[in-house]
Amino acid sequence: MNAPPQERAVILVAHPDPRVRAAISGAVDGESVHVIRVEREAEAVNCLASEDVAVVIAPLRDGDIDGARLRHLAERLNDNAATILTVEPNTLDTDAAVRLMRDGAHDFLTRPVNTAKLRESVQKALRQQDMQRENRALQAQLEHPSSLLGFTGKSTAMRAVYDRLIRLASAPNTTVLITGESGAGKDVAARALHSYGPRRDGPYIPFNCAAVPDALFDSELFGHEEGSFTGASHRRRGRFELAHRGTLVLDEVAELSASAQAKLLRVLETGEVDRVGSEKPTPVDVRVVAVTNRDLAAEAQVGRFRNDLYHRLRVVTVHMPLLRDRVEDIPLLVSTFIEECAESTGRDVTGITPRAMRVLEQYLWPGNVRELKNSIEAMVVVAQSEVLDLDDMPDWLRGTTPAADGRLEPAPSSAALFAGPGAPAPTTETCPHPIAAHAGMTWGEIEREAIRSTLTFTGGNKAEAARVLAIGRRTLFRKIKEYSL
Repeated sequence: MNAPPQERAVILVAHPDPRVRAAISGAVDGESVHVIRVEREAEAVNCLASEDVAVVIAPLRDGDIDGARLRHLAERLNDNAATILTVEPNTLDTDAAVRLMRDGAHDFLTRPVNTAKLRESVQKALRQQDMQRENRALQAQLEHPSSLLGFTGKSTAMRAVYDRLIRLASAPNTTVLITGESGAGKDVAARALHSYGPRRDGPYIPFNCAAVPDALFDSELFGHEEGSFTGASHRRRGRFELAHRGTLVLDEVAELSASAQAKLLRVLETGEVDRVGSEKPTPVDVRVVAVTNRDLAAEAQVGRFRNDLYHRLRVVTVHMPLLRDRVEDIPLLVSTFIEECAESTGRDVTGITPRAMRVLEQYLWPGNVRELKNSIEAMVVVAQSEVLDLDDMPDWLRGTTPAADGRLEPAPSSAALFAGPGAPAPTTETCPHPIAAHAGMTWGEIEREAIRSTLTFTGGNKAEAARVLAIGRRTLFRKIKEYSL
């Protein structure tokens, strides 16, 4: 969501000298601002009382104008107003300057004023005010949210996510680690961090760490020079350079090899990339957002992920809640997905029956929001009337059975299919992530879900997952790659 276009920002220039007023006004004037020039403090006071002034530019003291007094008045009338004070050289010591800034002055400039620095200071003040307006609007939505930051939901868990993302969006240089199960909305969270922050006008570059062979990692992420290797027919910028002044999202970051982890750590620490074949590093200004469905702390503890890189990536962490932990959001999500799917498929579907909604609310949703959306799309496509009902549900969802707590869980658990004949059935204690295995599913779908659930159960520990599934580690690694887990 982009902020709505604002009216032209009002800039008040107060100075007793007409030549200084003209010079300052000319430096800051433009299509996006409206400059008001006054000669005396009384005129400035009247302007502050009648106009929504965004920036005040005035001398600290000159003639009857007292800039510090105007700053207090501007703040009382408009708490977002920024004051830029001009001072004579050598009349303001460091302590006095610090006191002025602590007291709320946005900036101070020595005379004669450097017009480039003045323009930069005004633009910075206006950008900060834009961000403050957006944050206030977002915080107001947080009071009664139903759809925010690309998400749908008003549960306590989602309100916490909204609040955290809003705070992090305004810190555009902070590295963020987003965690959570597959389908929980990690990609939406990454996009929100970019779209609602100061880097939103810059590029947004996603990079799937698991999709690139280690041999091509350097070229893909850091770029290469012409002739640096066979087939390098021209210079190529890597993802870091493409994301300059924007956001780089490292999806499935836990899949990086040890060599790739070391190279990534160096870039994060130096802010420079080395193109393959280049002798000169290239500086980059990039916000890095790392995304994973694995427990990086556990991976680092057993040596599969560099501990120093883990701490560098998880400066701040955002954890996406499971859908089964925010059941109260399901009706809102269902309503949203019905509307979206009906529009995209051209079907005249407007709602869902209470009994069908109860099934959706009671199901455990191992695939989280993505699985719910796919299920609603399947129901909309085959809908027999304007209102979805049990007959429109996929067979596997209709075949779910109530668990002891009344929630619906698939039966039998697909983990049992891998346990071998005569093996005891998994219990809630031994396998707390039941998986749907039902008529109509292919063997590959069952196998994929069993592996995914077991990896979640073992915290991403592949060796333990292979033991639980009673298959070899090589087989597990091949299956993980085959199913893009």
